[in-house]
Amino acid sequence: MAAPKDARQHAAETEEVLVVVFDGARARFFAREPNGRLTPKNEIESGLHHFVRDAVSDKPGRSFASAGQGRRSAIEPKHDEHKMEKHNFVHAIVKALDLAYDQGKFKHLAVVAPTRSIGEFRTLASDKLRRTVWREVSKELMHLSDHELQGRLVTELGPET
Repeated sequence: MAAPKDARQHAAETEEVLVVVFDGARARFFAREPNGRLTPKNEIESGLHHFVRDAVSDKPGRSFASAGQGRRSAIEPKHDEHKMEKHNFVHAIVKALDLAYDQGKFKHLAVVAPTRSIGEFRTLASDKLRRTVWREVSKELMHLSDHELQGRLVTELGPET
């Protein structure tokens, strides 16, 4: 049985909350202080290639048609390399958060990411990590500075005092 919303909110205000803001290329981690202020902790980059041509080593292979005049055509890759890089980065974020939780570095988690990334996070996160999620903010905010991010998240995560 889930705790009442007021109890969860009170617990998140009195215990350490980790805020992770990410997209497919970068992630920033903040500690949320009891007064609502965000303190930067860490930042990681995925090394995401901006173009698929940078991620793929060469042209796709070719095959002969099984019927016809011996025509050849390119083989389509099974996965979009750019999407796979993003998926792998979200997976790395989940693993890092699992480890940090196991080490007792946070008790509650606020996730700020684009809708698609939050969906992928939910899919990849363990049950224990999903239970720690206190807030989800479905917005692309990685382009903001720490100060601007503080101002934008104050309504979703609670005001500064």
